[in-house]
Parts: sequence; C-alpha cells; structure tokens
Amino acid sequence: MIRSYNMTVGIQGFDPRKTGAIKRAAQEEWVFFFNWHECQREHLFSTSEGYLSDGETEDAFARRLAKAIWAANGGYCEVEIVAVCLENLPSEKYSFRDDDYTQLESAVTKSAETHEGRGND
Repeated sequence: MIRSYNMTVGIQGFDPRKTGAIKRAAQEEWVFFFNWHECQREHLFSTSEGYLSDGETEDAFARRLAKAIWAANGGYCEVEIVAVCLENLPSEKYSFRDDDYTQLESAVTKSAETHEGRGND
C-alpha cells in the first residue's frame, strides 16, 4: 500500500562541518528533501511531499531517518520529524447553482460601483 505524505524534518545541534553529509543522508531516506533552509548554520529545515510504501509506518520512517542523520553527524543531534498523511485530510465542498451565480455577480457589481464612487470625490 502506498500513502501520500508531507514530511518535515528539523535538525538542530549538529556539527556544522557535517551539514552536507546530513543533507545527503536525509535525501537518501526521503528523496524529496531537496529544498533546505538554514538558520544561522544552527538549524536545518526541509519539507516535501512523497510516499510511504511497503507497509512502512510513520514511526518506522522517522526512526530510519533519525538514524541516518545521526550517522552522518557522527553522533546525536536533535531531530524532529512531522509526518502528515495527505490521504484523508479534512476538506470542505462548495457547490454553486444558478441562483448563487446571480447573487454573487450582483454582490461583485455593487462592490465595484461603491469603489468607483469613492474615487470621484
């Protein structure tokens, strides 16, 4: 089963000399991490959408990614991973009918007339 996710990783307290290795290690685990943001060389951040497959859980992925980052860093650093499954997010549905069109168009016309009148003072 394949599930779509937005994954975010934040890394702090790492060896700044290992920044490149940390980025590469994270990209090997989640190939979609390629837009990295650095904050004063003390914090790395990336977010991207991709897929978990073969029954891998969010927890298993997070552990795998943390281990890869720690290996690239040569030891512990703070790793925070946020996994958002995109499959069943809350959503709203909006349906518009003929009478909605008339009502909305009327409101737009009135708004435009009001703004035009203000410019003539």
